Amino acid sequence: MKVSAQAGVMWLTCMVTLALSVGAPADGFRCGTRLIRPGDSVTRLEQLCGPPRLKVRTRVRADGRGDRRERSVVQWIYDRGRHRDMIVSVHGSRVITVELD
Repeated sequence: MKVSAQAGVMWLTCMVTLALSVGAPADGFRCGTRLIRPGDSVTRLEQLCGPPRLKVRTRVRADGRGDRRERSVVQWIYDRGRHRDMIVSVHGSRVITVELD
């Protein structure tokens, strides 16, 4: 059975894409049919996803050019099934990051 060069390139592209997507920070996550992303409001997050399983308040150092200030961040932890959590970090009234645990 011969495989064309185009099919080989497609297969390789799919494998690289899959490898890069596993364990990477997420650009957003779905609650039903809606996407939650950094920059969204906490009101929108709670309306679409409901309350989190757990909220954890933490302090993180602000990154950038010698800035040593810390800021308060609340991590909203959602159960995504099969020992997978989605961690949504919130500062003030905005989503700042979305990560897979």
